[in-house]
This record gives sequence, structure tokens and C-alpha cells, in this order.
Amino acid sequence: LETGRPRPVQTARSLPVSIFCPCLLALILPLTTLAAPHPDFPAARAAAQASGRDIAVLYLGTDWSEPSRRFEQTVLADPAVQSDLAGLELLRIDQREQPTEAEQQLAKRNKELKLSVWNFPAVALLDREGRAVSLWTGLGRETPVGLRAKLAAGRRQREARDAAWAKAEASTGIEKARLLGLGLTEVQEDLVRGSYDKVLKEMKALDSDDAAGYQRRFNFRMNAFVEGTLEPLWKEKQFEEAVAKVDAELRNPA
Repeated sequence: LETGRPRPVQTARSLPVSIFCPCLLALILPLTTLAAPHPDFPAARAAAQASGRDIAVLYLGTDWSEPSRRFEQTVLADPAVQSDLAGLELLRIDQREQPTEAEQQLAKRNKELKLSVWNFPAVALLDREGRAVSLWTGLGRETPVGLRAKLAAGRRQREARDAAWAKAEASTGIEKARLLGLGLTEVQEDLVRGSYDKVLKEMKALDSDDAAGYQRRFNFRMNAFVEGTLEPLWKEKQFEEAVAKVDAELRNPA
């Protein structure tokens, strides 16, 4: 305009690559969107058994928990996170402050999911049988990168568990019980009881004296041991006896 000369017309051929390519890619590549979650835990488990996929459970409280709303808007909405979740069967549990009758009925259908979550938001990774592998709570300050790393770590845990269990299938007796227990060490330890009671029962049948030590490991409760076994000895100043009790536990090979 300053020179009075007409400005050259920009065609697609003359546009800078830095402008043109993103526009074209936006037309070619569809945006990643989060798949619709299954209505309840039995449906998610059935779908996982059919597809062979793991299950991701998203725990939210969107009508009362500001961290849950932030997590949904900034983490779950991230395209890279959605891409990762696309390879999983999804179950969304939105724990409402004042649930409707329909939401109360839904909670009853989810009772088979034996996980206790008190710090929202949270994410759990389950195998295709619905058994928990990892549970991450209090994710109000989580980032997309952080959640993706957690999901990847959870999948590695499940794969390591299954590798040990594959060896167990080719074994018998105490060795099979040991390999079953070794596989369970890949699971977040506080999730073993409840999710893996059938496995623990099989281990007991294979190794009634617990020579492998894993039954004691997964049934051991620190608070009960301290309060029921050690504190009475301390009160009587039987310190050597208390130390001997601890040493006996530490001799467990598991």
C-alpha cells in the first residue's frame, strides 16, 4: 500500500511450509477423543476378556472435587493421554456427593471392584480379569506426562507378573507356589489381598508349610505385629525376645 503496488496473491504453493503443513495435517489426522467408558465394572471386565486389553478405572468426584475437575480438563483431555487410554477398556466412576437412585444402583454393580479410594482423583490399572495391578490416588496435581508414565509402569508390572506366572504353569508344588508369589510381587502390595485371593489359596494348597514364604509376606500386617506381638514384650522389657521375633520374620526368604 505504501508503494502503490498490488500485493502478490499467496497460493498454497507460495505459503510457508510452517503455516501450510499444520493446516493440512489438521485436515488429514482426526483428533484423538476419549472412548466412551463402559457403564459398570461387569461390562468393562467382559469387554476386557473379549479384547484381551487391560482396564483403566478413572475415579472422579466432579460435583464436589475441584482437583477432579482439573484432572479431567487438563490431564484426561490431553491428546497423548487419550491415545494411551484408547488401548484400554475404560471405566469411569464419578462418586457424586448426592447420588441419584440410578447412581446408587450403579455403585452396587461396581461392588465387585474391590478397591478403596479416599483421595480423588485416582486411576487404577486392572488386568483383563478385573484384578488390580496398580492404584494411584490423589492425582490433583498430576500432569499428562506423569499419568502416561504411571500407566506405562503399570503395564510393565502386569507383563512381569504374567511372565512369572507363565513359568509357574510349567512347574509344580513348592516351585509353582514360589513363582506364583514372585509374580504377585510385581503387583502393588496392598492390592494383593482381595484381588488375588484365589491365587493365594492355590499357593497354600501347593505349599502348605509356606516354605517359599510368600503366603506370610502377603498376609503380614505390620500394625498387628507391632501391637499384638512386640508391644507386650516391650512393656515387660523383654527386648531380646522382641528382637528375636523380628529376626524370625526377616528369615522369611520372600
